[in-house]
Amino acid sequence: MIKFFIARSPTLGKVLTPVITTLLEDPVPIVRGTMCQQLGPIYHNFQSKEQLNNYLVGIYKDNNPFVKQSLVITIGGIYKYPDMKSLHPFILSILKRTIKEAFVQGNLDILIVFTSYIGEIAKVMTEAGSLNGDGKLWFLDAFIQLSRYGLANLPSATDENLPTGFLNFRANMGYNRRHSLVESLVSSGAPPTATNTPSKKAVIEQGWKIRANAAKDFINFFKFAKPLVDFKLGIQPLIGDLIHDPHETVRAAMSNCFWPVMEALGNNGHILHGEFVYTLSDDSLEVIEGIAPHIAKILKVLTDGKIISPDQPTQGLVEIGGALIFCEERLSQSNSWRVHTQFLSQLTALPFCLPGDYIYNNFVPNLFHRLLHLRHLPARMGVADAIVCFLRYCRRAKQREEIRRRIKESFANGKSVQDRMLYLYMSRKIIDTFSRKYFREHFFHQTLRMADDAVANVRIKVVTMLPDMKNTLQRSEDDKLLQKLDDAAMKLRASESDRDVLNAMDEAIQEIIESTCNVMLLKGTLWWEI
Repeated sequence: MIKFFIARSPTLGKVLTPVITTLLEDPVPIVRGTMCQQLGPIYHNFQSKEQLNNYLVGIYKDNNPFVKQSLVITIGGIYKYPDMKSLHPFILSILKRTIKEAFVQGNLDILIVFTSYIGEIAKVMTEAGSLNGDGKLWFLDAFIQLSRYGLANLPSATDENLPTGFLNFRANMGYNRRHSLVESLVSSGAPPTATNTPSKKAVIEQGWKIRANAAKDFINFFKFAKPLVDFKLGIQPLIGDLIHDPHETVRAAMSNCFWPVMEALGNNGHILHGEFVYTLSDDSLEVIEGIAPHIAKILKVLTDGKIISPDQPTQGLVEIGGALIFCEERLSQSNSWRVHTQFLSQLTALPFCLPGDYIYNNFVPNLFHRLLHLRHLPARMGVADAIVCFLRYCRRAKQREEIRRRIKESFANGKSVQDRMLYLYMSRKIIDTFSRKYFREHFFHQTLRMADDAVANVRIKVVTMLPDMKNTLQRSEDDKLLQKLDDAAMKLRASESDRDVLNAMDEAIQEIIESTCNVMLLKGTLWWEI
């Protein structure tokens, strides 16, 4: 309510300042904390920075955990305002001391809130020029520790596996090479009464939230840390730890950040191919859902990096291809048909990334099986798109012939209406993708023959395709095919009793008339007279 008034009347806001002060001193912690969380929006409009400083100092001295948590939330809301740049050093000072006490007191709630902002705060303050070497090191070390919080069995990221430049940087700042900056802060000047170490059970139950927040904000941390440390030695191990995290929510959060990080790496994105394989092999559908929409783009990066190639087998082919096959198999056995559909839609990139023989031998048989047996139509359409794409870019004539044969036998002549409709869907895709000659030679006759199908919906679909089928023909070379098209249309118009089919026929005829400048003569017969 206070925010509502101040946003509309700065003068009224000055009048309400005593009210704000009173609420921040209220004996009930929830009132103080809630008022604290409103300080950012209020004083962004108010532009009363001196008063804001006083309030933040007062809130910092409040020992209630909820109020301290609200302080971190407030800092997370005000640091990004352009006019708050002059407050960055003060905000950072308050933030460091608050996080230090949270470590000492075992306040996991504050650490959870902090990790939801850590990457973005570090990136924004760096871009604003508000962080010196000490400040950058603090954020870097804090993220390293918090991204592993609660995982005592993992190797320390602050030992010798960090790059030499980072260790030297830390040594120059006067910190012990074997301890993190956060640990150094905690060990110096901690209040003697603040020794409430969280229990092992609490760390297990809540620690994953800290790591999950670190993973969600990883792209911002990456942009901040990339100029500071070598990627392979300083950042890639963190990605590996988050991808291998025992809690699936952490892995899913890192999966969502995987493509943005790879994209930010540019030409070096292919070095994450091992992490890509592991993510695809994850048993959690939530993890797969995060990476599924980006598989085609990731494969393109791996191709550019020579990890895989469409021209010849590479060392990474079996590993990456096997992970894709395993992931698709896992999705086909799940109830997450939307994720499966999303995954299948990415397979149209395979001809540009993997050798044709490998695709034909390992993917084509599985996908034909999926096309016949999947229950959900969107997933089947995704498979159909992939198969048509494989047919388009298949280099071996025998393989192309086998794919065409299976499309016609299994679907054009299928017993199921859905199978026959899928054939017409693929036929339409072939018209749009292939040359007119290719369609005339391999799919024209079979598609036209389905105008006699016993199911009206199939006949309607064929009728709607007639204008496009006619456009694949050339009168000087295809008189016989034009005659067959004319005969099929005359027969259908004469014998059809279904109203929807007749309406579709009228629309198709009108479309043909318009596309041929109102006159198309087929054996002395005008289309609109059929």
